[in-house]
Amino acid sequence: MDTLRSATEVEGARGPALRWYREPWPWLLLAAPALAVIASVATAVVAFRGADSLVAVDYYRKGVTINEELARGAQARALGLRITAHWNRAESQLDLDLQGGSARERPAVLDVALIDPARAEFDHRLEARQVSADHYRASVGPWAMRHWTVVAETASWRLSGVWNNDEPIELR
Repeated sequence: MDTLRSATEVEGARGPALRWYREPWPWLLLAAPALAVIASVATAVVAFRGADSLVAVDYYRKGVTINEELARGAQARALGLRITAHWNRAESQLDLDLQGGSARERPAVLDVALIDPARAEFDHRLEARQVSADHYRASVGPWAMRHWTVVAETASWRLSGVWNNDEPIELR
């Protein structure tokens, strides 16, 4: 009966027996499924909180109006209109200089949109009022300069450009 040893003899040879939760192997085996659960919860939170705002609810109507916008852009090209936009950060103003066209194409108010290409909550709509014959000014908030698509338009023409930094841009 030499081959049979008591539990105390075996325990004495290897040290005291550890409980399962004190062993490293069960925790290593449980780590992968636990990480998968944490990652799926994080993905669900991102999906619900950061819903994609790029898809418009009224996409069909917007698709129909794109032809009108293209026609107004062609009208601005035919009239030879262009705008130079300056961001006056010190006075929180947007200055627009309109060149080309006749006095008929220069309304008292220009509609200006600053459109963020990725997040609709950063979009801004402004009214630029005529200060002189070819100069318009709009009051803006203390916004951080972003990558914006700038659109200046009236009922008959439309100009746009992309703004990447504080430098003046030209809308065509």
